Parts: sequence; structure tokens; C-alpha cells
Amino acid sequence: MRLITLYKVSGYVRALAALGVSLMLFILFSSHALAEAERVRVGLTTTDYSPYWKVTPDKIEGLVVDSLYRFFDGSQYQLEIVPVPRKRIDQSFEKGEIDLRVSDIRWMSGSRPYKASDVFMPLEDVYWSRNIMYLPHPAKVCAVLGFIYSAEFDRKIADGSFIRVNVTHPTQSFQMLAYERCDLAISDSRLGAYIVKRDRLEGKVKKLNWQDRSWQLRFIAQPNEKGEALVRFINQKITRLKD
Repeated sequence: MRLITLYKVSGYVRALAALGVSLMLFILFSSHALAEAERVRVGLTTTDYSPYWKVTPDKIEGLVVDSLYRFFDGSQYQLEIVPVPRKRIDQSFEKGEIDLRVSDIRWMSGSRPYKASDVFMPLEDVYWSRNIMYLPHPAKVCAVLGFIYSAEFDRKIADGSFIRVNVTHPTQSFQMLAYERCDLAISDSRLGAYIVKRDRLEGKVKKLNWQDRSWQLRFIAQPNEKGEALVRFINQKITRLKD
């Protein structure tokens, strides 16, 4: 009886010892993995571009943010989203303060040979109008300062068909459109639909079947070894999600 008891106790001790070793190895490897995770700083402007992204003191959310988590969760990278004022994001990226930014490559300024991922989200700029049957001539068009529009838009400004009314944000375009301070606005189709629904502008504003330009959102990386690795990683994720 005593021998059986000793056997059971010693087996119990061996099991505890094995469990302790397993826990130590798990902690060791987990700590090593966390230590090896490379930080990736992704810059998003503090300007609200819902539904693509919105930065608040409490959280950062939106379609682009969802894509970021989908790509980076469980990866060898530690994702850090860095809010940057819109006026500073070009300079911040140029200085290497952020590793990635979200952009169409045609929006990028500067002479550095940045690396661009494959397209992860298409955009489409279209015209929106007041709820009227005929447009006046010339038509007043709300356009956001700093945004790039089509060559056709610039030609219509030049020939007097359009009068440009500068605004600071797409939301302002739709407010001015709804209250008859301009006749047209140019906005991404998805973003415009979001603003119209959020601000209850149905019946005051309508989308026209008149495209200004299509854009393609990509992740833009620094022209260095880390940037090239990030682009390869993101492209692999994009391919897998398509499959």
C-alpha cells in the first residue's frame, strides 16, 4: 500500500514538473515572438473620411482600418496606427516617421521612389447635384482644396462651364449642395453615399451617372528594405483574400 501511494505521488510530481517545463517553454517562446515582432507605423490623417477611417480620442475605425487588422493580426508585425494631421502627413512620410500610408500613387508628392502595394480598395469619384432637373450654366462646383480632380474638370473651369467653389472637406461640399450654395460636388461614390445618409440629405442631393475619375487605394511604403518586405507581405495577403 505504501509503495502504491509513493508511486502515485511521484507520478503527480513528475506531471507537475512536466507542466512547469511546458509553461516555461511557452512563456519563453511567446516572449521571444513578441520581442521579435517588428513595429509597423501606419499613418492615417486625423481628418474624418468615414466610412474609410475616422480617428477619435477613443478609437480608430473604418473600412481601411478593418483591412489593416485583417492583414496584420497574427502576423510577424506589430501594427501601430499613427494619427497625423492632413497638412503634415506628406512631410511625416518623407521624414520616415511612418512606415506606410494609404493613397493612390498619383496623389503622392516628392521625388522618392516609394514602393506601392497592389490595389486593396477601389474608389470612384462621381458628380453629385442638387435635386434639380437642369444644371445652370455656368455651374458652381464645390471642390475640396488639395484634392486632385480630372483633366476634364480643369478644362471646364478654364472654359467657364464650371465655377470652382473651394471647400475644406467633402462634408462641407454636401452641406453647401443641399442648401443651394453650389450646383455640383465631386466625391467618392461610397463616401458621398455615407454622408448623404448620415446627414439625412436624401431628397436634397442625388448622385449623377457622371464619373470624374477612378482611384485605387494602395499601401505606400518607404523605399528601403523594410518597405519592400512590407509590400511583399501585403500583396501576399491581398492575393490570399482574393482566393
